[in-house]
Amino acid sequence: PCPTWTPKAACRTCGLMAAPVFASSVDAIPLLLDRRVSVQKAVLTSWKAVLANPICLSLWAAIVMSLSLLGLGTLMFGLILVMPILGHATWHAYRDLVVRDPGEAG
Repeated sequence: PCPTWTPKAACRTCGLMAAPVFASSVDAIPLLLDRRVSVQKAVLTSWKAVLANPICLSLWAAIVMSLSLLGLGTLMFGLILVMPILGHATWHAYRDLVVRDPGEAG
């Protein structure tokens, strides 16, 4: 039998592994779709946004995780509703977090 601390340790370990992935991609993917930038610059921009807004983006990560689990828990039928909502919300979060260049149109 597993010790009682095992689920807590596993949860912490998974969180520690997921946090850098989230920080690297939260704004990087929309930025790569929106502008002509390198992957390195997109990831660095994403990390800057996370470091500037850690509480807000921690809450956003929890919302994304919860809605994804909800969608998966409904035998993936919930993802039909959840994924477009998360995609739309992520796009607007990117537009609010990343400052546009003054000379850039759009």
